[in-house]
Amino acid sequence: MKLRPYAFKADPMYAYMEKLSVDLNVTLHNDITLKLPPEKGSGFIKNIFLEDDFCIRYYHFHLNQSMPFHWCYDTEADELLYKLMFTCGSTPVAMDKNLDSPDPQSFTQNSSVLYPVDSETVQIIPANIRITRIALMFTKEWLEQNFPDASYKITEIVDLLGKKHRPSFIPARMGYSYYATVNEMAKEMDNDIFPVIHIKTKSLVLLNEFLNKVVETSEANSFDQKSLYSETIIKVEQRLQKFLLTSMPSIAQLSAEFNMSPSTLQRHFKIIYGKNIYHYYLEQKLAIGKELIASKKKTISEVAYILGYHKINSFSKVFKKYFGVLPKDINALNKINAKK
Repeated sequence: MKLRPYAFKADPMYAYMEKLSVDLNVTLHNDITLKLPPEKGSGFIKNIFLEDDFCIRYYHFHLNQSMPFHWCYDTEADELLYKLMFTCGSTPVAMDKNLDSPDPQSFTQNSSVLYPVDSETVQIIPANIRITRIALMFTKEWLEQNFPDASYKITEIVDLLGKKHRPSFIPARMGYSYYATVNEMAKEMDNDIFPVIHIKTKSLVLLNEFLNKVVETSEANSFDQKSLYSETIIKVEQRLQKFLLTSMPSIAQLSAEFNMSPSTLQRHFKIIYGKNIYHYYLEQKLAIGKELIASKKKTISEVAYILGYHKINSFSKVFKKYFGVLPKDINALNKINAKK
């Protein structure tokens, strides 16, 4: 089966989806969706054309058996591509939609990474893990036309990282509301029919906020600093996510596990995430609590217990420090904000 390139000549998904469709013995559904058959897993990959040189990919699937993810790039095409990837969550399938064990990763504030697609990469997709990701893909020419300041800054950063043999990716720590928009997009694209104009509008808003964050960074060298230990620090952050419903491991435990001195670990964690490890961990834990309380599916006492607090007063005190209101007042505050 031949797939047409939806947005641009050097579209890596063209080659990848062609190979994947052969490996999995599946066909495209409605010309934009690759659905996995039950014997292989469940879910889909959607490819949505937004405009010339700009498209979106939505990954929402799990595999019954691990398989290599081979990302191909047409090195003969004279066209540099960029991909802005949002990770909405990667959780064991058995935990899907389980309110007693919410997906901590879906609340993380380290899920936005921009990088040039200029090579072939192979990753192993593990079995029985629900992958939920959104990728905005666009050409350098499109970026120059629509975001000239950001295009100049990104080119400067990528060139610097290349000269220093650092990984050429640009992470940015965005706010909770930013990822709420990402998750809204994911929910819309879960449907077979959805308004593409909503997706395009939200995609441009997210991209604009991310690029503004990059432009506001005064020195390109700061991204060089981030990339030095970035792969290890990201693994540390992922490790922390697994403890959001219990207690945080000590700095000594983390530094021993990842073969870093405590001072190096803490210094570079703050460089990448903008705050120390404990404050970052606590912020993520409380974000889960806020979401559960707002959902009205759990009482405040139940939420406090889920997050490892044995006394509701202790939970309420920390909650108010971070959000400015007591847990019992969060829904009233949300109603007030909704009317504004």
